[in-house]
Amino acid sequence: MFVALAAGAVVAPLVAVSYRAFDLDRFFVPKELTLHATGLVAALAALVGLRRMRIAAWDAALLAWLALSLA
Repeated sequence: MFVALAAGAVVAPLVAVSYRAFDLDRFFVPKELTLHATGLVAALAALVGLRRMRIAAWDAALLAWLALSLA
């Protein structure tokens, strides 16, 4: 998971470097796509390791807050 986050932090600025600095639509789209893909890979890696993790009361409260904010 941490490797995916580190790679995404390095790749996201490099994707945007190839575009002109003042053309904002072309600057933000590849960068945001890279950051969303990095988050998806990190979330999937976290879900794989979820079976080994014990869920405490604080974790359950955070999951409930996440579910409430998604609704």
